[in-house]
Parts: sequence; C-alpha cells; structure tokens
Amino acid sequence: MKKILTFLLCFISVLYFSQNTRFIYNFNYKTDSTAISYQNEPMILELNGEDVQFYEMKAIRTDSLNQLNSNGSSNYPFEFAKIRRKLSAKTNYNYYFLRGDYWSYKSEDNIDWKIENETKKYDIWTAQKATAKYGGRNWTAWFVSSLPISEGPYKFNGLPGVIIELYDDKQNFIFNLAKIEKPTKTNSKLVETVFKKEPLLIPYSKFVEMQVTNYNDPYYQFRNMKEGTWKIGMTGNEITTHEGLNKVTKDMQAYIRKNNNPIELDKIIHYKK
Repeated sequence: MKKILTFLLCFISVLYFSQNTRFIYNFNYKTDSTAISYQNEPMILELNGEDVQFYEMKAIRTDSLNQLNSNGSSNYPFEFAKIRRKLSAKTNYNYYFLRGDYWSYKSEDNIDWKIENETKKYDIWTAQKATAKYGGRNWTAWFVSSLPISEGPYKFNGLPGVIIELYDDKQNFIFNLAKIEKPTKTNSKLVETVFKKEPLLIPYSKFVEMQVTNYNDPYYQFRNMKEGTWKIGMTGNEITTHEGLNKVTKDMQAYIRKNNNPIELDKIIHYKK
C-alpha cells in the first residue's frame, strides 16, 4: 500500500510540474575567473509539457515588448546560451545572438552522475548530493527526489529529482532555486522567438569560427562606413573615426580575453593577442 501511495504521489508531482512550470534560479557567475565579486542573473527553467527551455528572466520582458511592438526588435548581450530540449533529454539546442543574427547549434550532453549518501535540509525539502565531471569542471548538485522531475539548470539533468542547487568546485558558477511558479500563460518557443529573428541552425564548429571572427573585428559594421556617419558611445567619449575604432577594437579584444570563462571550460577559445 505504501509503495502504491508513493507511486501515486510521484505521478501527481510529475503531472503538476511538467505543465507550464517555472523554476526560477539565482545565478551567480564570474566571466573573469580571477574576479572577487560575482555577477548575478535570474534564470528560468521552464517546463511546457515535454518541452524544456532555459533562459535568463529578462528574456520574458523582451519577448513581451516584441509582441506589443510589431515593427521593432530588441536584443541584448548575454554570455550564456539559451537552451531548448525535450524533458530529461540529453540533446540540447543552444541559442546565441551574435553579430546581428540569431544562431543555434545542437549538442549532445551526457552527464555521468554519482549519487552520494549525504543529504541536507533546503527550505522545506530534504536534498541529496550528487557529483559529476562535465565540461572540464567538477560539479556538485543537490536534488530533491520529492520533486520527481529529472531536470535542472542549464544542461544539468538526469538525476531522480529537480536540482535545486548546483556549483562547480572553483565556485565560478552557482545556481540556487529561488521559487517555483505556475504561470497562466507562457511562450513555449520563447528561446526561438525572443529576438524576432529565425535562429539559423549551424554546426558547433561554425559557431566557434564566428566567435573568433567577432573577436578579430568586434566593430566590423563600422569599417566600411564613412567617418562622421556613425559613432560609438564610450565612457566619457565618443568614437567617430577609423583611428579611434582601431583603439576601441584593441580594448574590446582585451576585454574578451579577460572575460573568457565559459561554463563548459573544455570549449574555451584561446584568443590571440
């Protein structure tokens, strides 16, 4: 009888959480691994039936504004991919906005978890520890089996419960579940529509090539434009000449090299000075 009750509770939980549910995480991260302080971004793991999306919270506002403004489109820089996959799947689609266009590439992400005996209280739940090596980093996850959805932030899933805390051993990336919401309305294809551009599916090798191209000439769009017809606003200064463009290009390249700390460290690009 106890086993039947446990099964029914798990079934009801799966049904409840897989239908238009948002797990909102506090994401603290360092794009510069030598930095002392963290940057912070609220992130959303959204379940729409069998569809899973992972994206930054500000994408919801961008998507809403785009729906109100049929003529315009907004975009913003963000270092990390938006993710789309099927529930508990290992195949992920990674979405980035780069060089004025929206791109996507497919990745296969198998994470071999080791479930530990250690547990701890986390708000109203009892969480269990799991560890794994993934993307060139050592990770610790705390999952809750009483939330029996095999999902978590970014590409981290495959455990017998929702991941509510996740961090690497260098403490460069830290996810903490802040709250769970049941929105009445969602865009089940937000990661595809947020920039009002059809994402172009490309091989990962092509995406790497594009990042190197962007590093080599981050202000490419101004190169062939006549001086005086454009300007770049910098702190306390405006760049309006090609000579000035060369200077800010070197500054931007230095910034990219310094803030080159991807979640998947084994995919780091070693940019040349």
